[in-house]
Amino acid sequence: MRAFVDKQQYKPIKAVIEHVRDGSTVRAFLLPDFYHITLMISGIRCPGFKLDSSGKPDPNIKVEYAEEARYFVEVRLLQREVEIILESVNNANFIGTIVHPKGNIAELLLKEGFAKCVDWSMTFMQSGADRLKAAETQAKEARKRLWKDWQATAPKITGKEKEYTATVSEVINGDALLVKQANGVYKKIFLASIRPPKEVGRANDDEGKPVARPKGFRPLYDIPYMFEAREYLRKKLIGKKVHVVVDYIQEARDNYPEKICATVTINGNRALVSKGLATVVRYRQDDDQRSSKYQDLLIAENKANKSQLGVHSKKENPGLRVTEIDAARAKLELSAFQRAQRIDAIVEFVASGSRLRLYIPKSNSLCTFLLGGINCPRATRAATETYLPPKPNHSGTRL
Repeated sequence: MRAFVDKQQYKPIKAVIEHVRDGSTVRAFLLPDFYHITLMISGIRCPGFKLDSSGKPDPNIKVEYAEEARYFVEVRLLQREVEIILESVNNANFIGTIVHPKGNIAELLLKEGFAKCVDWSMTFMQSGADRLKAAETQAKEARKRLWKDWQATAPKITGKEKEYTATVSEVINGDALLVKQANGVYKKIFLASIRPPKEVGRANDDEGKPVARPKGFRPLYDIPYMFEAREYLRKKLIGKKVHVVVDYIQEARDNYPEKICATVTINGNRALVSKGLATVVRYRQDDDQRSSKYQDLLIAENKANKSQLGVHSKKENPGLRVTEIDAARAKLELSAFQRAQRIDAIVEFVASGSRLRLYIPKSNSLCTFLLGGINCPRATRAATETYLPPKPNHSGTRL
C-alpha cells in the first residue's frame, strides 16, 4: 500500500464512491483498474458507529450526528465519479483527499459541524489544511452540531497587542526572544507551539523528582542541539525587524511567569523546526491555544523527522564541550591570543559597562573579558542573608 501511494505522487486518480461507512470513511473503486480501497478522508474525523460482535454497526447504540454525517456524504458522493488524491496509509486504510467539482467534502462537513479537524492526518496534505481549519473555526463560532457546547479556551487578543513589527534585541534561548517595539518598549516573547531541544536520559529520584545536575552543568552547551538552535536564531534574527503575531498568552502557574507566545515570520518557528532544532507541541483536540501556523509546523517536523535532522537524528550527540578559561589558564592562553591579534567571540552576558562574558567559537571556550583602560560602576548585588550558626535541638545534636 505504501509503495502504491508513493507511485501516485499526489496525482488525482479517477474513482467511484461505492459505500459510505461513516462521514469520514468511504469505500471506492479506483479507475480504470477497479482497485477496491477503503479511504479515510485526510484532516477530519466524523462521529463513527459502535460495532457489535460481528463487526457491524450496532443499531441499539446511537452516536450523536453519526447517521446525519453519513447521510450528508451519501447524498453528495455515493455512486458519483470523483477524483482521489492518495496521501498516506494508516493500517489497512488509505488516507487521502476527495476532489469533487462542487467542492471539498471535508470542508463542507467541517462547516456544518459534522466533523472535527485531526492534526495527525492533516500533515499529509500538500494543500488545503488552512481552509479546513477556517471551516472548523466557522462552525465553532456558529455553535453548530458537534460544537453546540463549545467555549473558547484562548482569550481574544486584538489591536496592536495582536500584531506588530519589532526589532530583535536578544535571543534568550531556542524558543525565546527579547524584541523592541516601535515605541521603545521591550517585550519577551516565546515562539508559539514549539519546544526547544531538551535534556534526555535524566533520571528521577525516589520521590519522582529529577536528579540534581552535576556541578558545572551548562544547559545551553551541554544539552544537545540547544546551542545550535540558539545560534540559528541569533544569526538569522538579531538586530533584524520581524513581524510578530501573538497567538495566545499562557497564564502564570507553578511559579512560572506569564508567557506571550507568538509566531515570528522571518525564518522563525517553521525554519527552526524544519532543521530539527525544535519539536512541535502536541495539544488536546479542544485546546485552541496554539500557533496560527500550527499545521505548517507539523509538516515541517514531519519532513525533519524523515530526514533525521537535529533532534530526530539517530546518532548520539553529547552536546558542546565548552572549556572555562579561569585565571590560571588565562595566563597560558594570553600569548596565543596576542599572536592572533583578532579573535571572533560572542557576547553571552554583560556584567557591567566594562565586564563581559564571552564565548569563543574557535576554541569552544568561555571567558570573562575586561575592557582595557576603563572602569565602569557595577550593578549592586542582592544582599546576602546574615549567617547564623546552627542551634542545638533538645537532644543535643546540631540541626
